[in-house]
Amino acid sequence: MVLRKIADLYPDYKEDIFGGDDIKKFSVYSDEAEKIGSVHDVLVDEGGRFRYFVVNTGFLGFGKKYYFLLV
Repeated sequence: MVLRKIADLYPDYKEDIFGGDDIKKFSVYSDEAEKIGSVHDVLVDEGGRFRYFVVNTGFLGFGKKYYFLLV
């Protein structure tokens, strides 16, 4: 399975999929409602299905990036 960044597959994803919002700026929270980071990118398969969220746990783009599998 080939994975691509959402912007590579859908250059206008903000408008086409999210109505003008940018998912890359959404905050990510733990089960205990503690902010753990923000969405850095989304990886999609050839059919456009979301497969992974890449979450940045640092500040201003610095920090570790984790890949969360979507099932």
